[in-house]
Parts: sequence; structure tokens; C-alpha cells
Amino acid sequence: MIASSHSMRRLFALMEKVIDVNTTILIQGETGTGKELIAKIIGPITNKKVI
Repeated sequence: MIASSHSMRRLFALMEKVIDVNTTILIQGETGTGKELIAKIIGPITNKKVI
């Protein structure tokens, strides 16, 4: 199963929360951790510009 680890489930839960927030979202992390992928998922859902 893809993304079945505890860490990924926590990430998805957090993403669900920030989708409803009307503010800028800052995604931080080490190189290669998937920040850009998360931004590409959140951007269209929230209609926010991804920089």
C-alpha cells in the first residue's frame, strides 16, 4: 500500500487541515522529501498560487 506509514498518514491529515485555512502555506524540509509534490497537490485544491 502506498503511503501507509504513520508519518504519511499524519502528513495527509495535516494537508486536510491546511486546505481549509485562508493563509499562505510554507512547506519546509530537506532536499528530496517531496515538498514540491505536496505543493502541487495543495495548490489546485485551495486555488492558491504555488511559488
